[in-house]
Amino acid sequence: MNKLYKRVKVRVGVDFEWSNKSFTHNLFRLFEMIFGRKHGIRPEMSAHASIDEKGIHVTYACHTFEAVCALTEQYIREYIASWKFVPFKVYIPILITPQGIPVFASPYLFAIAWVASGNTGNNEGVTPWSFSFTNTGSNMTDVMSMQYWTNDGAVTRNTPTYNSVNLTLGVSTLCNTTGHYTADVWYQASPTTGANTASVTFNSGSYGEMGMTSFSGTNTASPKDATAFTDKSASAGTSISTSITTNFANSYIVDCVGAPVATSLTNSQTTEWIDSTRLSGASRKSTTTAGSYAMAWNWSGTQNSGQSVIAIRELPSTVNSNFLMFM
Repeated sequence: MNKLYKRVKVRVGVDFEWSNKSFTHNLFRLFEMIFGRKHGIRPEMSAHASIDEKGIHVTYACHTFEAVCALTEQYIREYIASWKFVPFKVYIPILITPQGIPVFASPYLFAIAWVASGNTGNNEGVTPWSFSFTNTGSNMTDVMSMQYWTNDGAVTRNTPTYNSVNLTLGVSTLCNTTGHYTADVWYQASPTTGANTASVTFNSGSYGEMGMTSFSGTNTASPKDATAFTDKSASAGTSISTSITTNFANSYIVDCVGAPVATSLTNSQTTEWIDSTRLSGASRKSTTTAGSYAMAWNWSGTQNSGQSVIAIRELPSTVNSNFLMFM
């Protein structure tokens, strides 16, 4: 066999030394330890230098694959060495559970958002009022809005439920003094997920409509930010507006309004539902900062009216002042 192609064993400390400056050198020496090194002398790399008016120019010629890898590694190392590292900090808020346990999470993970809306449609002298409503998402809160007829107190409303779980009353307002229509807003934190029944019963048939809207990313431990109402049950007009002052940024506002014998009911918010038979409706509005927000409605024809308003808080309500810092 030609000795030029004969492979011989190599030994650390005798035939080569490990390098702390060349990954390529160490990788190829490891290969030779396993498979042996070809016998003989062979060129690895040659260089040619020239000088002109633009300066010194060096041309490299690689005669082996190892030389190509070594030259490439050299350029990479020089490029990395030229970097100027700029220190930076990354802050990650630590959320604290009611039990005092820190939870690392993105501040955007629990941003409040509208999820879905639904309603019964108009109800004429019936009980119960009910419809199927689907909840999906995390840190959910449902808000129920309804206007109903009490027949001057002869018709009584029971507490509405979702999946047979009672809701909590936010605020209730009288809409007129004849027949006593009433506008309510209710809420329920952490409702059952999936499709379930929203329902309300009366001691006898009532007239009106009921709807529900859901929000994710809410403060389920204390979802109610604020409530407000306007009672114009004895004051006829063609509009109604209620200002509500939120205490927290990014709250969502939901209202229910009733003007029972008016026509062409419109609002300045995002409509949840409108009952064109027993003139009533509900709407929602998102906020950015804590402060005062108006919920306004208009209609054709002079009519007594009432409006109930609730604001739902975002999660998290508080963030621990401790931060992780990476440099």
